Formats: sequence, C-alpha cells, structure tokens
Amino acid sequence: MRCGVALAALCLSNGCVPDREDADPGLRAESGVRRWAVVSWDTAFVVGGPKDTLLHLPTLLAADDAGVSVLDREAGRVLRFDNRGHLLWSFGSKGRGPDEFAHPRDIKMDRQGRTWVLDVANGRVAIIGKHGASDGRIPLSAVGRTADGIVPEEDGGVILLTFEAERPIVRLSPSGEVLERVSLPSPEHERLHPLASQLVVGHDPVDGGWVGAYGLGDGFFAFLTTGWLGYRGRYVEHVEFPRVAQRGRFSLGRRERVSWLTGVSFAAEAVSLSRGRIYVFFGGNSSDRHQVMDVYSVADGSYLESLRLPIRPRHAVYADGLIYALHERPYPTLVAWRPRKERTP
Repeated sequence: MRCGVALAALCLSNGCVPDREDADPGLRAESGVRRWAVVSWDTAFVVGGPKDTLLHLPTLLAADDAGVSVLDREAGRVLRFDNRGHLLWSFGSKGRGPDEFAHPRDIKMDRQGRTWVLDVANGRVAIIGKHGASDGRIPLSAVGRTADGIVPEEDGGVILLTFEAERPIVRLSPSGEVLERVSLPSPEHERLHPLASQLVVGHDPVDGGWVGAYGLGDGFFAFLTTGWLGYRGRYVEHVEFPRVAQRGRFSLGRRERVSWLTGVSFAAEAVSLSRGRIYVFFGGNSSDRHQVMDVYSVADGSYLESLRLPIRPRHAVYADGLIYALHERPYPTLVAWRPRKERTP
C-alpha cells in the first residue's frame, strides 16, 4: 500500500471528521462497458503453500519473456523464477548494507534481463544482474525520498516518477546526476493534492516504453523515455479522484493542518506493457473489482478488452502470454496463468 493511501486508510479507520473539504473534484467521465474476452485458464506453475516457506510476504512483481522477479518485502529480498516456476536465484536481505533492502517501493526489468529495485530508505536504485549478482547502484540523493516508481534506461540511467506536482518525471544518470525534470502533459495533475495524484508505473523491458497510470483516479499517460506519446488514456471503468479533507489541530504547542482522502476508490493497482499492449490490473467499484485486467493499445490508448482473473489476487502483471499473480489465501503464493482465448464476444 502506497504512503498516501495508507494515511487515508488510517484516518478513515479512526473516524476522522473534516472541518472542511478541498475543492478539488478531479476529472470525471462516464464509464464505458467492458468487453470480456472469453478464455480458459491454464495454470503454468504455483509456488508457495503450507510446506513451502520460500515466500514470506511478496508484494510486487516484474516480468519479462524469460520469467518473473518477486519483491518479498518482509524478507527484504528479490527472488527470480523462470516461466516454468523454477527458482533461479535469490538476492538480498533486510538492512542497510550494500546488498540489503530497507524500504523498496518498486521493481522493474530491463532488456538485458536485469532486475531494478527502488529502495528509498537506503537512497538508491539497486541493479541485480541476470544471474543474481549485484550489477550497480544509482544514488537518489538528488531526489531524496520523493521517488515512487522507476523506468530503467538503456544507458544505465533511470527515470523516476516522484511526488513532485510540477515536474514529477526525473531522469538520472548512472551516477545519480539529474539530467532532466519533466512535467506531466496535464494541467490537472498539478492541481491534484499529492495524496490523490499517485501514479503506478508500467514498463516494457523490450522497447523501453512506459506508462504512468493513476492509482486513485482516471487515466494514464504513455511515454518513450521522457517523450510523451501524445494522448491521455481513459479507463474503461472511470474512477473519480478522491476528495481531500483537512482540519487543524494542535501538536506540541503548534497549530498544523492534517489532510486525508475521502471517497477512496482504487484504480490501477499494477501496470505492465508487452507487445504493444497495456495491461492494467484494476480495482474499481464493480463486482469484478480487484479481479480484472483491462487491456489497452500503446499506440493510442484505446480500450481493447478485459480479462476476468480466476481469483482476486493481491498483485498481477502480464508478460509474453502469462499472467503472474500474488495472493495470500491462505498462504503466500505466486501463481502463473496462461489465458487461452476461445472467442471474443
């Protein structure tokens, strides 16, 4: 759970009552109708279960044509599996050392089969080689703890999505030097409260294209490096941005304002790109919430179809014909499904 959502959930669970609400209605549009692809599901592999203690609390996935990398936040390590479910390597542990993780926020693959991990608490992006050895680190001293998503670059640098309102896209060199700061092509984004403007990042490790998709509102933006592809995509199930409530309080003899979200609905929970398509694991408000993967065109953002997943997973990504998913019912489990299309209604 991302930091803004965690704060909102805490306030909602404590029954916070606002003195007033911010006048930021966000963007609104009428919902479309999903076109369900009729598929049968083949299980490629399952990792986990009552006698398998390999997974502690896996939270994020990054996949490519060769397999999937699993970020196990509780264990502080990354596990790499091939597309048949065989463990290839394990890297890292919890801590502050060179090959340890303290608070990882994102994980991605690159064209070379390397795994990139954003670890804001340790102030770096860690790069793990194809065979499970450390292959470099990029310091985050130029952006601090504001980074929330990463896109690997071919030259060894990285693109970061940050919480900055005006120029949230930051390119860093392999040494951590800021090369470029870029605004999102949306004036509405700058007006959104930081709690409501969080973006989920999806990346194609083959061609380098990437998408920033709203996790609490409507729409996504597609890029190649920092070049915008010229459209703003809209989710087939549109989700309105939450409102931000505020009230004053005294703390340690000082008056301060506390902000939290109201009317929270999850939108994009994970995004992956593969072969010219965008796969959005979606929350939403329908009866299929948290069990649907919507598919869009990278070329123009148009909606194509939807897949209803066999269960409601915690996290799911797509690569090369496989959907990799994490769930915890009743044990931490990684599963890979291959959807076999029968017909399209």
